[in-house]
Amino acid sequence: MTTLRKLNALSFISIAMLLCQSLNAQWHHTVFNGFYLQGGYAGRMYHSPKDVKTMNGSCVTVGYSYEYDRESFAVNTGVGFHWQRVSNSLPDYSATREGICDSEGEMFTLRYSFNNRIEHISTWRLEVPALIGFKQRKIFCFFGPIAGVEFHEQVSQNANVTTSAEYPFGIVPLTAMDVHGLHLNVQNIAENSAFKIRPWLAFHLEVGVNLNRTVRQGYRKASPIQLRFSLYADYGYNFDDLISKNKNLDPYQIDEDYPYDLSKIKAYQYTETNQYSASWVSRFTVGARATLHFNRDAKKTYGHSHKYAHGKTRSANKRKKPSQYKSSSFQKKKH
Repeated sequence: MTTLRKLNALSFISIAMLLCQSLNAQWHHTVFNGFYLQGGYAGRMYHSPKDVKTMNGSCVTVGYSYEYDRESFAVNTGVGFHWQRVSNSLPDYSATREGICDSEGEMFTLRYSFNNRIEHISTWRLEVPALIGFKQRKIFCFFGPIAGVEFHEQVSQNANVTTSAEYPFGIVPLTAMDVHGLHLNVQNIAENSAFKIRPWLAFHLEVGVNLNRTVRQGYRKASPIQLRFSLYADYGYNFDDLISKNKNLDPYQIDEDYPYDLSKIKAYQYTETNQYSASWVSRFTVGARATLHFNRDAKKTYGHSHKYAHGKTRSANKRKKPSQYKSSSFQKKKH
């Protein structure tokens, strides 16, 4: 019984080795290590409020790339360091403060009007791609998810602020009166930066060309150093919605002790305020990518079923067969 088990095990191992040898003979795989640099346009799409639009944006990513190739199929991963800055135009906003006294002791309502609001958002994150791709000669295509973590964010807002005094009993509101400390179109800049850990997930699509790679008749001949150029697009969901969408927060915090001092007004990020409560945001980037790869062949042995670019092996095999027949017929005649 023990001997039979040993024979079965040896048979299984022999069959597995033959299968592995056959697969290795038919498939050629290559491992690539390198670095990439990409940059382009970054934007945000606010899907509910139509008056919020991306004015301009830019992004840069520097990273390490690891790629495993199996003939025309490839798997790509690595790690990248991403930075982007996006500027959005925001809707106008107004606020009021009751019980303010003027220089003569009269009570009135102080109104604030914020116009031409522009929000600048800078984010930093680490990202890890998990891409699959296909290659045909010098053309290649990759697609798949990119997961990461955002760890820092800096937000600043620019707005023109106008203050006015509205008195009771139907008196016409007063605007831009230095005696009462009222201002007209004063530029207000509010900044806020913080370390915010939040997840990041996007879908990546990339199409490009390998500048110095040759493929002919099924035999892959790759140079040790390869330079690739491609165009890419990323589309992802803004996880700010899950973190701060339900906050009932005013867009601006006005100092109660210094209501006329506009430099003390603090602004909050738009996605954290009550103006954003009925919206959701998606983020996207489009641009170009350059990749410098160094490859090493993991297998350089090819089987008889593989298509060879060079005809030396086939011609050698053809010459051997007739020589064997001649030798056998000669031995028969000799005997």
